[in-house]
Amino acid sequence: MNAEVKPLAQGLTYAGALPFLLCAFAVFGGGRLGAFDPVAALRIYSLTIAAFMAGTLWGYVIPSARGRFGAALLVVSNLLALAVAGAALLPSARLTLGVDLVAFLGLFAADAWAGRLGWIAGDYLALRLRVTALVVAALLVAEVAL
Repeated sequence: MNAEVKPLAQGLTYAGALPFLLCAFAVFGGGRLGAFDPVAALRIYSLTIAAFMAGTLWGYVIPSARGRFGAALLVVSNLLALAVAGAALLPSARLTLGVDLVAFLGLFAADAWAGRLGWIAGDYLALRLRVTALVVAALLVAEVAL
């Protein structure tokens, strides 16, 4: 990761996990987030971030990737983004959050695969692991509470 932007990237990445945690604790506590329904907020935010993370695969795969592995990562990123978008339309919040949880694990697996191929920096992958763990834990807390 570029040393100039590393502190900002780390801060923004952790800040991006905060809404997951806030919503999950609100769902677990049976409360609201001001005027917001925490389940609806979690569903929308999860869709937004999963689509964003799927798009980041394109940012490093296109300039670095070669062959069928690069093509597979592009297809995987699209499938995961579409799965989360489709899940957002499901009537069951629990099912939606379950799909989202699997998608975040899949997105991390794709990043880990790209990392093994040398297409992304190790420090970025370590950051992704820590923040993915927070996001997955938040989604699990919300699912248990529903």
